[in-house]
Amino acid sequence: MYLRDLAVHADNAIVERYKGGFVQRFHREASSVVDHYLSKIVPQVVTEGIAKVSLTFTDELEEPPVYSQGRSMYPWPFDFAAYNSATLNQFKQQLVLESLHNALVWMAEHEGWAIGPLNAACQDILDCHFKFTGYSKKSWLCPRKLYRARIYFDWQLEGVELSAILYRNRSSAELARTPLGTAIPMGGMLHQYLNAGKWQTETIFTAAASSPFRKEMVVDFAAQMAEN
Repeated sequence: MYLRDLAVHADNAIVERYKGGFVQRFHREASSVVDHYLSKIVPQVVTEGIAKVSLTFTDELEEPPVYSQGRSMYPWPFDFAAYNSATLNQFKQQLVLESLHNALVWMAEHEGWAIGPLNAACQDILDCHFKFTGYSKKSWLCPRKLYRARIYFDWQLEGVELSAILYRNRSSAELARTPLGTAIPMGGMLHQYLNAGKWQTETIFTAAASSPFRKEMVVDFAAQMAEN
């Protein structure tokens, strides 16, 4: 077994101090770091019986909690005041990364997991300044099989920008890149959108995610195809 899923939530106890949907917003924003980190470590961290780690960030702890062998859910110290007052998105992401990474290293030391992949993931994210982008592994042929499309993502703190990229069939040269729209950041959403491409017609390409996302994004490549 290996570690293949991570989740980070804010402690509901902070709701009265941080209003305006802060707890839900924090979970969405933190996913820009959590999913990035996860993409770097799967399937490198072999575990004994733990496939998912779930962390509840809280400002009611100053030190890590008491460890329990084999447990996969923990509260973890986090500075919500610093996060809430931060004006730079990258600083917010750095706060999340530091706490997430420290918690996983702490668990790895107790459980005997490899720490190298965790350190490498953390450093990679810092080196790229939290830029989390990529392409769908899949591509989709249009009905006449003259062109194909892939989906590109740019996962930012407040949303995931999705674009459709047009290629000639059997070519890797990009003909056009057209914005599809912005998706709500949430754990698991990339798997939904990056596997949900579909041609409605010869020129109209869509990305449609199922529940709980339920949002269809559409682009018409007619003009780009006419030029190429």
